[in-house]
Amino acid sequence: MYEEVHTNLNGHFDLCRNLILQQAQFNKRNQLPGESVDAIIQDVYRLTEDCEYGSLKDGPTRDWMTHS
Repeated sequence: MYEEVHTNLNGHFDLCRNLILQQAQFNKRNQLPGESVDAIIQDVYRLTEDCEYGSLKDGPTRDWMTHS
């Protein structure tokens, strides 16, 4: 019973993501001073997950890396 209520409440209160905002944050992401290459690459991949690019995420990620 608890698990069912917990699951339903979590589903109800999940934040809805604004895809346009998420994609804008992805496109504006630049390497910060002192930020390692590994850190920014991990963040870029995280941002693509938030953008819901799905199977197309490799294209925008590659484009971002060649643009930056």
